[in-house]
Amino acid sequence: MQILERGDDLTEMARDVIAGGADAVGVAGGDGSLGYVAQATIEAGIPFICVAAGTRNHFARDLGLDRSDLIGAIDAFNGEVRMIDHATVNGRVFLNVVSMGIYAETVSDPAYRDAKIETARRTLESLAQSGATYDLRHTDRDGRRHDSADLIMVSCGPYQIKGALIDIGKRPRLDSGVLGILTLSAPDPVAAIEAATLSVVGAIDRYEGWSQWGQRSSTSSPVRPWRWGSTVNR
Repeated sequence: MQILERGDDLTEMARDVIAGGADAVGVAGGDGSLGYVAQATIEAGIPFICVAAGTRNHFARDLGLDRSDLIGAIDAFNGEVRMIDHATVNGRVFLNVVSMGIYAETVSDPAYRDAKIETARRTLESLAQSGATYDLRHTDRDGRRHDSADLIMVSCGPYQIKGALIDIGKRPRLDSGVLGILTLSAPDPVAAIEAATLSVVGAIDRYEGWSQWGQRSSTSSPVRPWRWGSTVNR
């Protein structure tokens, strides 16, 4: 067992363990830590084990793990291998989502952990008052090009949106071979306030500037254990 210290490179630590003969690697941490270790196990083609010891643990939840039972998660070292998807952005593996714009800004706010809905509302209202825009050029599901968006989120498998925008729901499957894509655009202060209001009451999918769809990568290969490619760029 190795314990992470400040400044350590998780991916390199996992590579060293694998080079030492490990035939499976587990990590106790949050979603971000899991991705770094998964990178090494994907390269080596060996099983990866998730012990949910982070803040939100979305990946563990979508796997169906009991996020409060850390000891029970260790049973996975004697369990069966489950085949799921992963994707990459700029060469970096991600297991859950890559987010850009308002969601990324909201969850990076130190106040988010203790006041999720209030932080999301405040971030949206601040955007509306400033008139600022994100440089998030993209093509929608119908092939139309857009110069900006206030949110783009790409996930390994589509999420079922429930509740407020900060609660992106759960993925019913982790082996669909499909990217889930969410976009939100609020072109003016009035639209931003409307989006904030609908988000707080759990009805963001009713906002006119909201769009959600699934997309298979043109370079994707058949789903294999921990292997799937995508053309998404961060």
